[in-house]
Amino acid sequence: MTAGLRVLLFRAIYAVALGGAVAWMVLVLEAAAAAGTLGYDYRAYDLAVDRLVAGRPLYDSTVDVIGGFGLFLYPPPFALLVAPITLLPGDLGVYVWTVLLLAATAAAVALMPVSGRVQLAVLLLAALSWPVLYAIKLGQVGPLLLLLFAVGWRWMDRPWPLGVSAAFGAAIKLQPALVLGWAVLTGRLRAAVIGLVCFALLAVVATLVAGSNAWFEELDLLARTNQPILTPHAYGVGRLLFEAGVPESMAAIANLANLAAVAAVALFAILRASAVASYLAVAVASQFISPVLWDHYAVIL
Repeated sequence: MTAGLRVLLFRAIYAVALGGAVAWMVLVLEAAAAAGTLGYDYRAYDLAVDRLVAGRPLYDSTVDVIGGFGLFLYPPPFALLVAPITLLPGDLGVYVWTVLLLAATAAAVALMPVSGRVQLAVLLLAALSWPVLYAIKLGQVGPLLLLLFAVGWRWMDRPWPLGVSAAFGAAIKLQPALVLGWAVLTGRLRAAVIGLVCFALLAVVATLVAGSNAWFEELDLLARTNQPILTPHAYGVGRLLFEAGVPESMAAIANLANLAAVAAVALFAILRASAVASYLAVAVASQFISPVLWDHYAVIL
């Protein structure tokens, strides 16, 4: 077989694999839409914005367990960012949000500063990945964070893209603020300042709209619901050990040890590894330090 035929065969196999993976994604999303389960987590954003528009508290003070329907756990600025979509009529917002997540995933792969072959491989892996598909089906923010991390990775030496992407990541979900700490420790002080100012502006606007109590309500809700050992269907080390029969106290110690190990690896990477390796280590660590770890967080991994 000539080199040209091998290239054509490889391209044909790749096209078939990618086409099949995309078709599978479409079928799963269509089935979810037909069953009324598409955008399960998106509905929480929708309900939160409805409460905000109606003048009620942004967060539900009656909830004690994470994972239930309609539970909004995100920072107040995220409610404002998602509001233009949630205010669309009927189920249009769900479909627009789903398309946005699909586009964010593709854009994230396209922006990764790697070779074209690696991008194609990552695109195929994303299309075949259950965590990616599950996150999109749920309407989770993982694909958006993936895009923001890709922006920061591609332009890590340019203060504005790095700082702004980190700020919006923190506005969506607080943990990506670790990137700002990484920027400080690696000498990218201008990017860190830009990120802090950008996040502060988003926080001020959110406070003016939702009220200063919204931040305290979020903290109170997180304190009540974040139970890494006792939360059903979670995938943290402590929870898995607890399900395997390890006593709750020992599982809690293991969970804390795991968090300490993640922090140690990230810090070691910052101090000893390359800028790219340490940035990626911090991006992954931002997901691992979540009090309750879900399987769809693997989008970032």
